[in-house]
Amino acid sequence: EEGLSKADFFEKYGFVILNHTSTMEASDWERSDRNINELLKAYNNRTEDGGAAYQAIMNDFRNGDTPVKQIYAPETEALIRTILPRAKSIMPPARGIRRYMTIRVPPSRYTTITVSILKKWWIEIPFLTSTNRRHNTKPPKPTSI
Repeated sequence: EEGLSKADFFEKYGFVILNHTSTMEASDWERSDRNINELLKAYNNRTEDGGAAYQAIMNDFRNGDTPVKQIYAPETEALIRTILPRAKSIMPPARGIRRYMTIRVPPSRYTTITVSILKKWWIEIPFLTSTNRRHNTKPPKPTSI
């Protein structure tokens, strides 16, 4: 919509697309990847170890010393603060969430796909505000901003 700042567009429609060139490299994403199979195994074995392995994996996902935590998290926080300057805390993860082709997934389960990680990326922040709930407005196409 013409004339709206990014923050105003976000407030009105609950999302915004921000153009940003990240300094993350493909190798940074690979080093910051998490092992989904390990996570699922730990989650499914919570009753055997009281959830200790699962909690350790989740702590690493949030706080691990990775390129995502060192590079991507500050970039993301700066972008989010341009839209939500009054945010008290922003907690980006330390591990990236990459998608892969999955082979051994039953048809009733969700299937993931492989995506390329590019240096230039877009961030979409879905958020339901009281404004768009109250007025039930439909957002315009993202290319209009």
